Amino acid sequence: MIITRQMVVAEARTWDQVRYKHQGRDRFGVDCVGLVLCTTNALGLTDYHYSNYTRVPDGSEFLKHFELGGWTRIRIEDALPGDLLACKGGAYACHVALITEVGPMAAVIHAHASHHKVVEELLLHELKASIVAAFKTPGLD
Repeated sequence: MIITRQMVVAEARTWDQVRYKHQGRDRFGVDCVGLVLCTTNALGLTDYHYSNYTRVPDGSEFLKHFELGGWTRIRIEDALPGDLLACKGGAYACHVALITEVGPMAAVIHAHASHHKVVEELLLHELKASIVAAFKTPGLD
């Protein structure tokens, strides 16, 4: 079965409003990494598991784990729905979001501690300015 970008977005959206839980990996609580892994694992795109990180992980190691899991680093402007954006919090990359829409109404879905849950929101200035890397999700064209 071919997994499409729309299928990744649809699966991620089934997690909307699930509460935030650091290193959570189920419908009772999930963090940003957990949302990405649960979404891609559910679709068979990866079986990678990564949970050995602190609340504010070291940025270089944080990004390296996505490459180990099969994500390919791409130019930020080339990222499409279903791909991953890595954002900094302070000095380091420590947050990820899945792109759900591109263009003038660009949006992402992510689990964020300050929201206390998974939310889909427009990619507005503050969040957009924090993007430091983009990764193509394994198995997507």
